Amino acid sequence: MRKKLKYCPYCSARFEDKKEHGFKRHYCPKCGDFFYDNPLVGTAVVVVQGGQLLLVKRNIHPGRGMWALPGGFAEQGETVQAAAKRELFEETGLKAKKAEIVSVLTENSFMYGTVIVPVIKVEGYTGKLKPGKDELEAKFFNINKLPLLAFTSHRKAVKKIRRSEG
Repeated sequence: MRKKLKYCPYCSARFEDKKEHGFKRHYCPKCGDFFYDNPLVGTAVVVVQGGQLLLVKRNIHPGRGMWALPGGFAEQGETVQAAAKRELFEETGLKAKKAEIVSVLTENSFMYGTVIVPVIKVEGYTGKLKPGKDELEAKFFNINKLPLLAFTSHRKAVKKIRRSEG
């Protein structure tokens, strides 16, 4: 579970809870500022090849042992397209040529809180498919015969991709 801060990261004063614009937020009485506990950004990467969709079998929580779209959290200063390309390479050994946002979804994670999930479709890639260190497997599945996916946002993304692949 994502830990809630108790102290201001700037002056170390204990936060107070205070309402701002109808939302309860952390407030630092010493600095006089609100602290925004914003959602994280985690990409979901879609690679479709001849009616086959690339999935990875996770070896870490959440969803350990389950299948998912490749992807992961964006780093500070990184575009979501760059994050998607990096995660695809780390998890599958494939280097994306082109990465385009096709949808944006939201996942409410017990571990991370709210996660904004840009769905990034990859067009063209190089490299040899092999699972990364945090994956048990990486392989293509018939897009209409997929195993249960670990995340609600990934299931929604697949529904949208099926419609667009038509």
